[in-house]
Amino acid sequence: IKDIEVLNCEYGKNTIKFLRLHREGKKHFVKEVEVCAHLRLTSPQEYLEGNNSLVIPTDTIKNIVLVLAKKNGISSLEQFAIDICNHFMTTFCQVAYVKTYIQEVPWQRLHEDGVPHIHSFICVPDGIRFCEAEQCRNGPLVVFAGIKDLKLMKTTQSGFEGFYKNEHTTLPERHDRILCGELFCKWSYGECKDFDFDCIWKKIRECILEAFAGPPDCGEYSPSYQKTVNCIQMLVLSRVSQVQVIEVVLNNTFYNVVDMKNLGLNNDKEVLVPVEAPYGSCACTLGRKKFFEAQGHMLRDERKYLEFLTCLERFLCATQADSNSPLCQDDLNTSITLSSANNQGDWLSFKSSHHPFCSKPDAGENRDTSQKRRKHMNLHISQSTLEYLQHTAFSITPRNMQKQPKPFLSVL
Repeated sequence: IKDIEVLNCEYGKNTIKFLRLHREGKKHFVKEVEVCAHLRLTSPQEYLEGNNSLVIPTDTIKNIVLVLAKKNGISSLEQFAIDICNHFMTTFCQVAYVKTYIQEVPWQRLHEDGVPHIHSFICVPDGIRFCEAEQCRNGPLVVFAGIKDLKLMKTTQSGFEGFYKNEHTTLPERHDRILCGELFCKWSYGECKDFDFDCIWKKIRECILEAFAGPPDCGEYSPSYQKTVNCIQMLVLSRVSQVQVIEVVLNNTFYNVVDMKNLGLNNDKEVLVPVEAPYGSCACTLGRKKFFEAQGHMLRDERKYLEFLTCLERFLCATQADSNSPLCQDDLNTSITLSSANNQGDWLSFKSSHHPFCSKPDAGENRDTSQKRRKHMNLHISQSTLEYLQHTAFSITPRNMQKQPKPFLSVL
């Protein structure tokens, strides 16, 4: 069928579980992890033609992960994910994109009378640490980290009042209630330098707990789950400069007070029953303005992502047809800046790993010199066109947690 094209195709190995034991004399250190590694190749021929000549078997992917764990160890989840990405990019020329997800089993060293045991551990389910690393060929390495399945509760200093009501509203207002939920938090770094990922992760976890609970002697009132989510994000962004974008999802666990009047007892919110389902959920993504990203992980629908690319391509191709236009297709990693014609709109800078454009070299100027001189090209378009691009093809919304669109395009 002529009008059909491959939008995305990838494969990989999921749930690669292993324990990495490191010994320093009599003292032992453990990291038990679960790894998922996915690849996208430069050609979809294995899907379209059944040609497997470029395919790296998923069993090989698994073996590579295990070998890297043996050779490099796991200093941190993030560094191990970076090692995996670097290996596939530098070893296999047919790999166009690699993505790695790692989560850790929460083993903690046992203590006896305050003394840490040299080789015994206990699994403490107080939140699961995870990370992701992904890279397109000739593109930047992007690293995310997070914590999930973190169950939190406070038994007072929480309420929910003043909400919108209509004929379908049955929920009563409450100024004193239990606030309980399961938290998912994911953040992205800017340019990954020599970060102490373990230290940053611990600091962010401390921020989450502090913002949720408040001061230990009195707590802090929460008017809603949404406000609690925002407080967590703002505290992290204010204290951890390496974090550029942070997403928090808080799933609500509701508790009903048991009516004991028929039993001749007055139950003053002392015996409550959890309501497992249905449950409420709130989510928010915050980012620093100077580093506003529209990564695939923040888009709800991959189709919107691809619609935007198509729209941008058509516009640029139409402009390229104009003999007065300085546009041409060129090498990868060329940045494009979209702005309104009167320079009063927001500036959006795009880097495309698939359909880059840049300005042509001036007369007598070679391509290399032109590329160095013109790292960014200003493309002035009408306000109406900009609004069309922004609002019809490129809607930025909190992502669906279960879907991870791939980063074809990044807003820098």
